[in-house]
Amino acid sequence: LAVSPAYGTDHQVWTGSVDEGIAISTDGGATWTLRNNGITDLAIHDIALSPDYMHDRTAFVLAWKGLFKSTDGGQSWRQVSVSVMQELHRVVLSPAYASDHTLFVGTRGCQVEGVVWKSSDGGLTWSAVGGNPGWCHARALAIAPNFQSSHELLVGDDWGGVYRSTNGGTSWLRVHESRFSWAAAY
Repeated sequence: LAVSPAYGTDHQVWTGSVDEGIAISTDGGATWTLRNNGITDLAIHDIALSPDYMHDRTAFVLAWKGLFKSTDGGQSWRQVSVSVMQELHRVVLSPAYASDHTLFVGTRGCQVEGVVWKSSDGGLTWSAVGGNPGWCHARALAIAPNFQSSHELLVGDDWGGVYRSTNGGTSWLRVHESRFSWAAAY
């Protein structure tokens, strides 16, 4: 579920389902329209709208087997993830996405490299960040509101707890040990 950053003006609410894909409401949730043109996997896990959505109309939809991007407010989509990114869970955009085009994706992968992926060009290219400090599933992913200066991220893992990076994902430190850390927020 996502609410447009320009909700006061556009009244947009977005939802994703496991079998119908993306539905968008432009009247605060009274009516809904499916918007799946170009989405090939309708099992939606997450939605992220650009902080500057009112101007750039950029949205990302994360499905089990792919990340899809729209630059026309959800009218059409194209896949921007790479094949090595498997079992996708979360997507977050930099608060300064309009200028830095940075986003992160959390995936599943016990004891393998490439659980958190970063793109600095709006999803055109990707790189795995930070190795694997012992996590299995990046179920939760949060980016600091002041990411441009703090470079802080949080990852919630199924088995290891919560990890924090203060260098944009290059390295991670476990800051809370627990099981099933499925929510993280700044």
